[in-house]
Amino acid sequence: MMKIIFLHLALFGSLMVASAQTANNFQQASNYILSRQGVFNQTTMQSGDLYITSSHVSSISGVEHIYLQQTVGGIDVLNGVGSVHLDRSGKVAYGTSEFYNVDQFTIQRSKNLDHKNAIRISAAFLQIEDQGDINMLLDEGSVFEKQVFSNTSISTRDIVTKLVYVPIGQNLVLSIEVFIDNPEDGKMWLLYVNSQTGEIAKTIKLTSECDFGDRSTFQPKKLIVENSLKGSQLNGELNEDYFVSNSYLVYPIPLEAPNEGPQSIVVAPWTLNSAASPYGWHDTNGMSGAEYTITRGNNVYASEDQDNNDIAGFSPDGGANLEFNFPVDTSMLPTTYISGSVTNLFYMNNIMHDVIYNYGFDEVAGNFQANNYGKGGVDNDYVLADALDGSGTDNANFSTPPDGSRPRMQMYRWTTGLIRLTINAPAQVAGTYTVSGADFNPMAATVTGDVVLSDPSNGCTPFSNAAAVNGKIAMIDRGDCAFVAKVDSAIAAGATGVIICNHTAGAGVITMGGMGTKSIPAVMLSYEDCQLLKPLIGSGLNATITIKPLTERDSDLDNG
Repeated sequence: MMKIIFLHLALFGSLMVASAQTANNFQQASNYILSRQGVFNQTTMQSGDLYITSSHVSSISGVEHIYLQQTVGGIDVLNGVGSVHLDRSGKVAYGTSEFYNVDQFTIQRSKNLDHKNAIRISAAFLQIEDQGDINMLLDEGSVFEKQVFSNTSISTRDIVTKLVYVPIGQNLVLSIEVFIDNPEDGKMWLLYVNSQTGEIAKTIKLTSECDFGDRSTFQPKKLIVENSLKGSQLNGELNEDYFVSNSYLVYPIPLEAPNEGPQSIVVAPWTLNSAASPYGWHDTNGMSGAEYTITRGNNVYASEDQDNNDIAGFSPDGGANLEFNFPVDTSMLPTTYISGSVTNLFYMNNIMHDVIYNYGFDEVAGNFQANNYGKGGVDNDYVLADALDGSGTDNANFSTPPDGSRPRMQMYRWTTGLIRLTINAPAQVAGTYTVSGADFNPMAATVTGDVVLSDPSNGCTPFSNAAAVNGKIAMIDRGDCAFVAKVDSAIAAGATGVIICNHTAGAGVITMGGMGTKSIPAVMLSYEDCQLLKPLIGSGLNATITIKPLTERDSDLDNG
């Protein structure tokens, strides 16, 4: 009993010390910022207008990093952030400020919109058409009205909303921040809806991905080399020639991809940096022994997500001895060597975790781990790594949601050799246009013909102008029904190809989803380009749609 009381007192004492230290850090940081208001372009900001969002001491430099958020009446100002950095002696080494001089802004405090309507406006902006009911899960009742909702048609994760002031011109506009994990394309967003007018004030995409521009001009850096393991057993079958405990058959660093060298065995790679992963890559409880024999552990959970439901699918099992030795044959389709792909993805995520740990991205700095082993920071935010993700092709992305939630990596198949729309006539609009393809396109196709607008324009029902469309390329507006339904209507009318017009200005183009394979090619064209071309239909508008195949590659094998 005395031991329990002592432990409680010790814990209480440590919490008091930590609380006092946090208060001291805030006082020192806010004093520094407030004493330099002239330098930082503020005039009347007070310590009550700031709070610490995070702070930690670097394990590398010993510098304490303190990050602050600006508020107005207890409500965050978007991007109103600053930082103060203390050296080992506790003195301010330097500070930064992106705080706003509120005196120079007109504060728009009125609010006519509730959070559910803000969610629907945000979903419509993201072109999520099937919205359904929105259910509230939590209302914190705070001054900034943080609320949590659920609607899987709109967001794979819980929808989180709160009030935020958004600087627009010389106004601070009271807006509702909406977090959405879009189930249609796997991207995460923060959207800011003007709480008075209902207009979208600002958007922030939390998903990082590459923009390759016109992929038809892409050339590989190197030719694919012969894989030394060609012909080995694939997709879930252990290669018994390579049985070694704690082993992974991967493309090890510094190889960037299969075109730079063959797979090889690495054994217990976590021992290269025992501080980063002290209990190995398959531990989560901080005790000797693996909790998982699949590609899951403290830093990452790697699995396939071919059906795009953002739920962990198949993960290869290395057995009690953790032998993940699954050969890859890149001359085959990626679906034939899933075990090897997921293993490589698991390996590379862990390598990245362990390497950058040495440079200060550790637990207190906010790295991604299920268990921080008592070293500080927030637990339970390991990476969800999706192999062969079904939400897209020809790219990869990484999403970092707010509030310490689990980040998600989505790795796609490379499928597109060439997708091109060329306008042949009239001369004033002739040229190559940026388009996207469809998951249901034929592997190869080249069609040329005059362009005819479908009737109805959305293509969701049989065409009333089927005779005019027959033998031509049908132009159809996006919306109201699935992409495959539009293409089926065009096929029934005798069209040789389809151009889908996006229906939102500034939205660009997306890869069109759908099951099966259609007999004619379909491409998506931006709203702006369609507006340019539509007036020329009936005046000789002629186009060529070209699709050329490429042997599928798996980005899970790309370490670079």
